[in-house]
Amino acid sequence: MGRSSWPKCATWIKNVPDYDRALTELAAFLQRIAMVQIVPDVAAQDEEFDSDELRRLAAAILPEDAQLYYQIALHGRRDLSMAPEPRVGFEMTLLRMWRSSPIAAAQPTKPGPRRPRRRALPHPLWHPTRQRRPAGPLPRPRPQGS
Repeated sequence: MGRSSWPKCATWIKNVPDYDRALTELAAFLQRIAMVQIVPDVAAQDEEFDSDELRRLAAAILPEDAQLYYQIALHGRRDLSMAPEPRVGFEMTLLRMWRSSPIAAAQPTKPGPRRPRRRALPHPLWHPTRQRRPAGPLPRPRPQGS
């Protein structure tokens, strides 16, 4: 899905009657795709989804991507109640899936305005001028009172 596809997707999103149900069905579909990737004969026995579509998508999606999209759908469903509106939560879930896809990763992004980078604070035990001790036995503690 490219940037030009989002207006079409946004129109479709507005017509989804139940965002929780849509994510539930999407997660179930992704689970079936993952099953077909491991056991291809399962597609012919599936009564809920089209077997040809399952086979096509199982071949087109990497197994690790199917697992990732499944997890994103589950987390998105859980997060719907925390979103300002269910539609916003649903959109963010789809955007997470899209940004996690190999196609999105391959597309160049337009550089935005540069923000100054915050410098990470160094670890309190690390200092660039501090010499590292060679590995070896630790010195024995001196007895008290000597």
